[in-house]
Amino acid sequence: MVHGIRILTTDDEEASRTLGGYRACPVERRDDPPATRVISPGGRTWSGSQPRGLAYWEVLARLMNEEPVHERDRMLLAMLEHVGIGKGRPFAPDARQRGLLEEAATVGEAMARAICYEPRFEGATVYEGTDWRLALFLDASVGAGSMLRTISMPSLRLPSPSPALGHGM
Repeated sequence: MVHGIRILTTDDEEASRTLGGYRACPVERRDDPPATRVISPGGRTWSGSQPRGLAYWEVLARLMNEEPVHERDRMLLAMLEHVGIGKGRPFAPDARQRGLLEEAATVGEAMARAICYEPRFEGATVYEGTDWRLALFLDASVGAGSMLRTISMPSLRLPSPSPALGHGM
C-alpha cells in the first residue's frame, strides 16, 4: 500500500514523533501493528495535489502516453481525444485552446469539490456509512450515449467533438 501523509507542524521533533507513531497495517494486525515503512521524498518537492490549470492537462497527456490502456479506460480516453489528448499523440494546444483548457481545469476542480462535499447520485457509495464513493459512476441500464452520469474529478465533459476547441481536437 502506498499513500502520502501530510504533517502540518513546523516543529521537527513533533513531526518526527507523529510520523514515528503512524501505523498502517491489515486490520487483523491492528492489536500489534508493525512499524510502517516510510519512504521520504528525499528533499524533492512532493505534493499529493493534482496540478492546476494547463499543467493538469499536460500531466494527464503525459500519463496517458506512459501508462498502458486498459479496457476500463477506453471511455475516458475517447473523451480526452476531444481535447487533444490521445495515445501516441503529442499534446500541443494553441493559445486559444490553452485558455479554454485552463478555464476547464478551474471549473472541473470546483465541480469535483462540490460533488465531493455534496454527492448527488445514489448507488455511487462503495461502503455504506462511509465517504468512499466511485469516482466514475456508470449506469449501464441507460443507452450508451447517456451512460456517464458523473466524473467526480476535474474533467471537461464533451458529449461530441467541440467546435470551440478546433477541428481535430
